[in-house]
Amino acid sequence: MKVESKRSQIHVINPSLYPKTSYDAIADFAPVSNLADVPLVLAVNPKVAARSVKELVALAKSSKPSLAFASAGNATSQHLSGEAFQIAAGIDMMHVPYKGSAPALSDLIGGQVQVMFDSLPSAMPHLKAGTIRPLAVTTLKRSLALPEVPTVAESGFPGFDISTWYGVWAPAATPPAVVHRLSREIAAIVRLPEVRTQFAALGAEPVGNTPEEFAAFARAEQAKWAGIVKRSGAKVD
Repeated sequence: MKVESKRSQIHVINPSLYPKTSYDAIADFAPVSNLADVPLVLAVNPKVAARSVKELVALAKSSKPSLAFASAGNATSQHLSGEAFQIAAGIDMMHVPYKGSAPALSDLIGGQVQVMFDSLPSAMPHLKAGTIRPLAVTTLKRSLALPEVPTVAESGFPGFDISTWYGVWAPAATPPAVVHRLSREIAAIVRLPEVRTQFAALGAEPVGNTPEEFAAFARAEQAKWAGIVKRSGAKVD
């Protein structure tokens, strides 16, 4: 039996980006457990006048030319998070895709672009250095790594909830008893103090839910991202 752990947000987004895949992202796998959620952070170059999400939205609506938001590439979680925010806020920023987070952050720091959604582990050194300024995190709850930074949801967009999450799947034919035992073991492991400490250092928050909870979550995520991809017109290339 092969058990896979992967950046599961991409696993459920891919069917919307690659409609002709040879597998079903939900039916062809046995969901075991969500390991952890990692928030993204909405950050701006320090010279950007906006110091809150509300001010950023107002600035985006008034700016000519449009504000530019960077991502690690087309159809990445950073890109699609930016598209989701634009849909929620009713704004139109110019997307600038890069080949990875590092060059995108470099241009954000340099002021070539003004806005970026990035994963917390990637952005954290620059947040600590003050070379980029956080406006909000994308999860419903504030991040333990950035407790002073509000969420997008509490900044005027209730229900906005996006994270990079990591889950475990087994082959679809795996006996349910095996799946449930794996889930219980994973839940116990991610709650160990030493594991929680290592997760916290990465800005990750442990989950360790049941197969049924994980399956429902994955289906909801797939539907959510399908809507975002469709409305934004996002494409891989």
